[in-house]
Amino acid sequence: MSTRIIILAVAAAFSMQAGAQKEEIPSWEISLGVGVMTNNIDWEEDDDIYSLGPAGYLGSDYTPLENYRLSSTYEGKETHTATFSLSAYRDISDDANFALGLVGAWESREGSLKSRMTRREAYKYYERYLTLMPSLRIYYIRHEGFRMYSGASGGVAFRWEKDDMNGLEDSGAKFAWHLTGFGISVGKKACFATEVGYGALGIFRASVGYRF
Repeated sequence: MSTRIIILAVAAAFSMQAGAQKEEIPSWEISLGVGVMTNNIDWEEDDDIYSLGPAGYLGSDYTPLENYRLSSTYEGKETHTATFSLSAYRDISDDANFALGLVGAWESREGSLKSRMTRREAYKYYERYLTLMPSLRIYYIRHEGFRMYSGASGGVAFRWEKDDMNGLEDSGAKFAWHLTGFGISVGKKACFATEVGYGALGIFRASVGYRF
């Protein structure tokens, strides 16, 4: 009889401890992330702005001879920033294995042509992208200091562009999305995460955040 009471008491203690640990899992998460290789750039097939190659290639509107003359006269340079993001997630409940959130992201691309003879800048353009997406995260593992998950996001991306050569200034918006195939997050309060996915946030993404 006494052995049975001891077993029941130990089981109750473990159950209470597990419940206390479960309640300690933070439900809110705010993080800053950086991703590379997004799908926002060149979102329109009939885009008036073209990528600049090493020799200053301007695109399909020019004949091969015109492209050769341009590449002989000018030197092209292009820079594309990583995608910087701010996200906030909230676990639906202590028992649920998914969370809802909101993600905002920013990236830009700039290009220029310089005269090979004078080294002066003859042409410049830029593109800016701002993306806002509600997001769903599904946890495979959800512990105090370790989480494994996938996710999906969908929203809108805004673009601003300016082309000095053609005198073009334009803006637009389109549907934006991102799929997180696999993500790992480590840390109970302060946390670090890495993700692999595809879409507006990049193929590879890393973030630091805080849970409460």
